Amino acid sequence: MSFPGNNFSQYELIRPNRLATQIVFADGIGSSGKGMLSHLIASLQRVEKQSNHSVFDFVSYLHWLGKMSDDAAVAYLQTEADMQLYYIMMGRDVNFRPKDSTGVLQNPRKFEYFKRLFMEEGESVVSRIGRDNPILNEAPHDSLRSAPLFFEAFGESLRIVYIIRDCFELTLDWVKRGFGERIGTDPREFQFSLKIEGSTVPMFMLDSGFDYYEANPVERVLLMLRFCFKFNLQGFERLAPLYRERVKFIHFNQLALEPSTVMREVAGFLATETTRGTRKAIKKEGLPRPLQNLSDLRREVTQSCRQEFLPVIDELAHLHDQLVEHASHQ
Repeated sequence: MSFPGNNFSQYELIRPNRLATQIVFADGIGSSGKGMLSHLIASLQRVEKQSNHSVFDFVSYLHWLGKMSDDAAVAYLQTEADMQLYYIMMGRDVNFRPKDSTGVLQNPRKFEYFKRLFMEEGESVVSRIGRDNPILNEAPHDSLRSAPLFFEAFGESLRIVYIIRDCFELTLDWVKRGFGERIGTDPREFQFSLKIEGSTVPMFMLDSGFDYYEANPVERVLLMLRFCFKFNLQGFERLAPLYRERVKFIHFNQLALEPSTVMREVAGFLATETTRGTRKAIKKEGLPRPLQNLSDLRREVTQSCRQEFLPVIDELAHLHDQLVEHASHQ
């Protein structure tokens, strides 16, 4: 398909007039505890409420797949970050649904967002951003996979806090939530799918080496999680040392057992401070909490798979352990 008109692709897209000078991504694989982590981060001084703007997911996916140029992806991400910070600082397009994870009522400092509905827009917002130095708080999925792109877009303005959860605990949770069957069929599941040799498969099945339609739901989830762990790890390892220092790994178990200690560390990492609201947010998230017994999870997953999936299980566990190893070296 072609379109008439001039070819303007020779020109580089740029965004020189920036607003968002501090951004934090509460990142991780889906079901790892990103929402909980993002709520806790939102309790820190100067940090905005949790947001899940899909642009940060989809632009990085399109760029990673080679469907979007470097300059287009960078300019789009920069523009989106600036626009979302501008909007949130005056209450535009802010989620007020009571029970949504990104909703005002589920986040700290809820009354601040109601007050902003009545504040002036325009230059007044820009002045408040300059005065208050807010930190935009986004919770994308698997942004570590595209960390080189995100740091190209945001540079030293960006910090990524990446939460790691046991890979077999994630497997069973994904199966419970229907991810072994929903992607590509459920219209409420907003993931990219790919057409490969005439078949529709989830993006996470790239490089799987298995037929998606011959695998059962547990096997599909194992393959998709292996994809997530593998390419998140690769994204981190492709970073220059300067930017690796701007990624902080947190283990879900540590956050569950010692939330106050973890949040003090996160606050230091973001060059901000905990607040009285941090203690309230920890309590609201049900922390600290006892850990699930993980000893039997791998066996439960293995019993649901065919023999040829044993190497996939071993590789998934190894990839998980590599991320944990990076965390231990911080």
